[in-house]
Formats: sequence, structure tokens, C-alpha cells
Amino acid sequence: MIPEIRRVGQHAVLVATAQQEIFGDFIESITGPEYEWAFDRGVLTFESDQGWLKCDTYPVASIAVEPATVLWRWQPMSEEEATYFRGDAVAGYRHQLRTFSQPEVPYESGQDQVATIAQVGHDIIAAGYEIFGLGSVFYQARFNAAGSRLVWALANFRTAGGPVEVPRPMLHDVLVKAPRLLDSADDFQWSLSGVAQFFTGVKCVMERFIPERRHVATFTEPNGTEHSVDVTLTEHGHVEYVKMSIGPLGDSKA
Repeated sequence: MIPEIRRVGQHAVLVATAQQEIFGDFIESITGPEYEWAFDRGVLTFESDQGWLKCDTYPVASIAVEPATVLWRWQPMSEEEATYFRGDAVAGYRHQLRTFSQPEVPYESGQDQVATIAQVGHDIIAAGYEIFGLGSVFYQARFNAAGSRLVWALANFRTAGGPVEVPRPMLHDVLVKAPRLLDSADDFQWSLSGVAQFFTGVKCVMERFIPERRHVATFTEPNGTEHSVDVTLTEHGHVEYVKMSIGPLGDSKA
């Protein structure tokens, strides 16, 4: 784990997870569940006998086994990459967080380095959504036998039928995942508070009820639709129970 990267990613983890799962379902809607992926000259292909999906790749980071480091791949950029990665957003994070300004960042490999690398990849993807927004979709894959990984941002999706767009999550899609995800979140309040920024006009109000050890996040859509996530904690401060109150299906789309 790299604390700064993970902290940034945890702010977007609910939305990131929703978008990545939608992307996985999108691939399978074209290829079916049994598909293979291949990378060639900047193009990533997901393919089966049922169909194929191609997209262009923009490398975000590589995660090496030896040395145990993350190498940011957004510098130096080609002109096309500079346009895609919105340099102003990257620069903003570089000014605020040292981890995003160093070309190479070490991580602690732990007892299971392969699993650690995969988790660092997930953290980078979540941080990618926090930095670049939902205009991107991300993918990570092993690129050698040792277990090193590469994280890409993906764009320009196409099938045999022509260009296609990956669906984006509705607010409802994100919130229904809260009971499953908040138990493993580092800071559930931080993760919940990060949701609203991805949806235009959505507001989030956090309330704390100390005697009951409850925290309630209420999300209000521009049309007035309200949804709440009610989190009850154990006496040790861990998430014990998550209760959802989802209003009528709103129209807030990322």
C-alpha cells in the first residue's frame, strides 16, 4: 500500500468500483463471459468467438516487482497524451501531494507481493477517477511472469459495429454498493463524502448520532429525490451495519 495514493483513491472508491463493474459487464455484453485480452501497439482488445471490443490505451503507471516501486507513466507525455490526461488536473495533485510528483514511488511488498501489487493497482485506478473524473475508464493487467502490472486509462472504444460508449453509473448504482463496500473502506465517511462530486447538482449532508453510534449520509438530487446511507458502528468504531433508504430512481448520471 502507498498511503497517499490509497487515501486519494478511497475518496472515489465507491464511484470507481461502480464504474469498473459496469465496464466489466459491458465487456461481457459484447464478448460473453469467456474472453481473452491482448495488447498490441497501444490497442487493448477483448475478444471471444462471440465478438470483440477494442480501445486505445494511455499508460498511467507500472507497478514493478523488483524494485518494489510504482512508476508514473504520465511524464514525459506525447502531445496526444498531454491532451487526454488534462495536465492541469495532474499538476494540481502534484503540487499538493508528493507521491504524485515523484516519477517513482516505493511500496512495501508485504508477504504476498502479487496480491499487494494488485491492490496497489486498484488504489491507482480509484485515484485515477478522483483526479481525472469519470471521463476515463481504467484497466490493469500483468505484463510479465514475475507479476508486475500496468495500469491504463482507456478511450475510443469500438466494436465490429463501430464506435461504442461505456455506460456511466447513476447515483443509484453507486449507493446500492455501499453495504458491500463500506465495511472494507479505510474511512467510510471519507468514501461516502466523495460520491457527490461526480454527479452534477447532487449534495451530500453527513449527520452523526453519537448515542446510537450512527452516521447518516443523505444525498439529494437536483429534482429533490433523496437517498440515505445509515451506518451503525461497533463500540470499537468498525462498521457493523449499513441500512439503505433509496428514493425513486432519479436522473443523476455521472
